[in-house]
Amino acid sequence: MEMLNPALRLMRILRFRIENGDLSSIDALLGCGVVLPKLLMDKSENEGSKIVEEFAALSIMEQKTLLSSLLYAINWFRELVNAFAFQKDQELRLKVIKRVMNIVEMQEILIECLPHLPGYAPPPAHFLSPIATPPSFGSVAKSKGTKKRKSKKSKKGIQLTGATGTQDAGEDEEEMDECGGEKGGGKEHNREVILSALSPFFRELDMEIFGVLLSEELVINPPKKNERLAELGPSELLFLLEDYTLKLEHSLCSSPLITISSFGVGNQAKGMPFPSSSKKKNIFIFYNLDVHETKTIVRSVISLLPFICKKLEMISAYFQDTIRDFDGVLDNPQMFLGHAPVLARCLQLLLRDIGALVSWNGYSSLGSQGTSFMKEVMSIIGGRAAEGATQRTRAAMTVNQLAQNCCSYFGQFAEWIVRLPTAVALVSLLHKTTALTNPHDSQREQ
Repeated sequence: MEMLNPALRLMRILRFRIENGDLSSIDALLGCGVVLPKLLMDKSENEGSKIVEEFAALSIMEQKTLLSSLLYAINWFRELVNAFAFQKDQELRLKVIKRVMNIVEMQEILIECLPHLPGYAPPPAHFLSPIATPPSFGSVAKSKGTKKRKSKKSKKGIQLTGATGTQDAGEDEEEMDECGGEKGGGKEHNREVILSALSPFFRELDMEIFGVLLSEELVINPPKKNERLAELGPSELLFLLEDYTLKLEHSLCSSPLITISSFGVGNQAKGMPFPSSSKKKNIFIFYNLDVHETKTIVRSVISLLPFICKKLEMISAYFQDTIRDFDGVLDNPQMFLGHAPVLARCLQLLLRDIGALVSWNGYSSLGSQGTSFMKEVMSIIGGRAAEGATQRTRAAMTVNQLAQNCCSYFGQFAEWIVRLPTAVALVSLLHKTTALTNPHDSQREQ
């Protein structure tokens, strides 16, 4: 079973090259059913805590079999998404989204069940380096006690599972404290810890698929699970953004000092109030990502930027409407129920994605092409705030004018942000944008 997913990847790459991108000869794999343990096959009847209760009643061998089956299925679906995301046939595109939905659903079951089997060793998913040391999830399971005890145990869990690299554990603790209770940040915190620990045991998603999947229309309020069609809902968007953000922050390593001086204009004293984290040794796998040139990744992110901004606006509008429905009360109950916590996390990740692109320290190394890239980024963002400005008008703007438009665009989201990690991401993005301006240009404009 461990070699099945690498074999699938090899086969689809060969087919893709031999048949000029057409995978119709193997597209039956995308819709092919997967046989799972009975407990998982009956999940339509056994939702949520009932699955966990039945899992806890199984023998240790049965528990290991069930968890391994989940991981094999998740990794199989990940490789199917990698393979078929580029197919133009609409039916295949819908099946790809359905597989993303399956991954999200199975991943949540895995997160719920894993803490009940401490010492479980997941099957390897990569073979280019030594197999990672299996994490321990016992501390995560025990952390579901009192709030005070939960905070201590959560920190211990992070130490056990290793640093999350580009993710800040402090942000997750803030989410835990502000939501409060088992259904709030504590559960989200445990989820982040477990997913970080499991990262080496998931097959890597290709960078190219995000250009396809993140351009899909977001359904803010999807129907119930039994009634859902193949669509990109909040949970699916969060799954994609969590992976995409890690990839961007890994590839587009930002300098602690990003200024317009990179483009040949003096402004050396201007720095960032939020120092960018250096590249730490982390547990995330980026074998396929590191094959790509950073310049190629930047181009792909720029092409996806309009869709990122659109989703940012949609989520912001959702929170805006929610606050208005409660007569302007920012911390109304609806802001912490249903899809709201997931959308809030998506909002934070979208801001971080834009921040990674804006603060990339490689623009200067590309010369005039880098300047063109940066102005294109700022033009796309600022153009959404500057009403009536044509593409030609934006092209004639100075960097300062473009940066001001970008800050105006980002600033409009501040009124609807009620969570600290999202607010930090927004303020950081604003400072990264203003750091690109040049005071000498401002004086000349005045």
